[in-house]
Amino acid sequence: MSTLAQFTSAGLIIPELRGRDAGAVLAELGSALHREGRVIDLPRFHSAVMHREQLSSTAMPPGWAIPHARMEELPQLSLAVGRSSEPLVWLGGSQTRVRLVFLFAVPESAAGAYLGLVSALARLSRSAGHVERLIQATHSQTILAVLEEMPLRQSRSAGVAG
Repeated sequence: MSTLAQFTSAGLIIPELRGRDAGAVLAELGSALHREGRVIDLPRFHSAVMHREQLSSTAMPPGWAIPHARMEELPQLSLAVGRSSEPLVWLGGSQTRVRLVFLFAVPESAAGAYLGLVSALARLSRSAGHVERLIQATHSQTILAVLEEMPLRQSRSAGVAG
């Protein structure tokens, strides 16, 4: 079964972000994507993410931001994850303070798959136990383990009363 973890790796997870504002955090996560070969043109990618985020903030309860950029030359749909021990003010005037950032690098051809990942993240955000584990995680492997528990598609029996 496909999970959120398939689109990231331990090298794309930063369990303690150094940045204290959205721009610094996005640069930090973008650098991880670049280091892992998931983003080729880092300045262009960072600019696209910042532009998209300034148009409309992706900050949302439970204290997450899900910024992204869609670009033709990205080699694969990828996810970098960062965690902050202190809540961060996010771009776009959002009142939501952010502790977790899920930065997506989305090839133009993978828009549909990207929506599946966002849907899985939305389900994850409604699971208090998973959210708490992510917020408390101090190691990339712990975050990766939580993402491995989140399938991209909800099972057919999940919403059926028995």
